Amino acid sequence: MKNTELKQLTKNVEKFNEVYEGKTINLANVDLSGKKINGAILVGADLKGADLTSTQFIKCDLTGADLSGAILDNTLFKTTTLEKTIIRDSKLNKVRIHHSQMEYSDLQDSSFDELDVYKSELSSSNMDNTVFRKTAFYKSEVQNCKIRNSEMVNVIINDTNFIDSDLSGSKVQGEIMESSHFGSCVLIGSDFSNCIFRGRLWSAPNFRDAIAKNAKFRHCKFDFVVMMHVDFENVDFRDSYLKLVEISSGDLSGSNFSKCSIVDVNICKTNLENADFSDVTFEGFFIADGAIFKNTNFTGATNKIEELDLLNTVYEGQGLPIK
Repeated sequence: MKNTELKQLTKNVEKFNEVYEGKTINLANVDLSGKKINGAILVGADLKGADLTSTQFIKCDLTGADLSGAILDNTLFKTTTLEKTIIRDSKLNKVRIHHSQMEYSDLQDSSFDELDVYKSELSSSNMDNTVFRKTAFYKSEVQNCKIRNSEMVNVIINDTNFIDSDLSGSKVQGEIMESSHFGSCVLIGSDFSNCIFRGRLWSAPNFRDAIAKNAKFRHCKFDFVVMMHVDFENVDFRDSYLKLVEISSGDLSGSNFSKCSIVDVNICKTNLENADFSDVTFEGFFIADGAIFKNTNFTGATNKIEELDLLNTVYEGQGLPIK
């Protein structure tokens, strides 16, 4: 693209849109650093390798644009359409995606540092083998995404939906709060160790119907979390703190709760066959009506339970086999 045409984009967007409507837009390797671009139609634009340092895209349309290898540092996308964009094998720093649409995008093999996603839509995107460090997701939609074998380290996930997403083999570490929903997610072999899950009445992190066989939730803190109808077979919860957790009607067979503190938990109608509760401290209420206890290990467990419900279990009328 000639320099005069580049100037037209930054100085007269309406004229640029008129001239390039429906045409191939080649902005590869151009310098747009520090520019504020408002209302530009950049559908299918080639922005590979472009310098977008401190660039602001406001109310733009970048549908299908390719930003792979672009310098995305302190870049802002606000009220912008980013559907089907491609940002592969790229490094991004302090990028902000606010009030924007980014569904069906390809972000594979990229690295995001201090990404800020606010009230935006990233659903149905591919984020396999992607790294997110110090990233914040707030009131956003990340549903039906592929986020396999990825890392989300020091993240804050607040009131954001990951429903139906596949995070198999991924590491997630940070704070997950309010109505952040992992319902029907595939979390097989994922690692949520050292996470803090923090909810409140009517607004709690939710794993309903999730599949998380062989996942890790070690050294976690759960406070007001929903795990109903989950398939958490052979999940590792060791050394975690669980308070006001709803784990009813699920499969937790073979799961390991060793050295956990379990406070005010409902575990009704859950399969706990071969589960390990050794050295666990039980406090408050423990509601286990209809739970399946078979070869369940309570060695060394401590009983500080104030309210116990073991109806329709092998321990009905006798209590748990703990001191």
